[in-house]
Amino acid sequence: MNNRIINLIGHLGKADCDTAEMKEIFRVVTPEIQKLEDTNSQIVKNRYITTCDEHGISVFEKHMKLYPNPGDSLDVRRMRALIKWQDRIPINYATLKAFCESVVGEGNCVVDIDDLHVTITAGTQYYDLINALHDEIREMIPCHIGLDINIATNTHGDLEALTHLYLSSYTHEQVATNTELS
Repeated sequence: MNNRIINLIGHLGKADCDTAEMKEIFRVVTPEIQKLEDTNSQIVKNRYITTCDEHGISVFEKHMKLYPNPGDSLDVRRMRALIKWQDRIPINYATLKAFCESVVGEGNCVVDIDDLHVTITAGTQYYDLINALHDEIREMIPCHIGLDINIATNTHGDLEALTHLYLSSYTHEQVATNTELS
């Protein structure tokens, strides 16, 4: 959990170092001090959404009134909390795109703004976050602007021209998510 290893015996002075009693006391106490250090380290990590554990994310979710779906991984719960944490009104295209990329990763989404309509396309690996992304962006943009969030995936029509031999060099997930196959 923590890279810091507690070694109390190393802190003994020269006079105390020779006594077996002091060494034994420090040897017995060291595991307890190590537990305290590990607990302290986790408390510090739980202060931040990106490093918190299951308990820490549940505290953030409680304060933000977020309810995890059954089967959500810790990473999905963290990202949903980060989306909610970052809810601010984007003023222009650049801030909207930056927000979307902070959620799904740089280069993993396309944002198009066309005459009072916003279309965002993200990869299928972010399927669990699409509803949270939609809800937060819906709150950010003015109500008279339309919003579509699409999931980029390959369809049968995209793949029918490719041979089985060519497609067999990819995993199922790569075929589903990689729109650059053809």
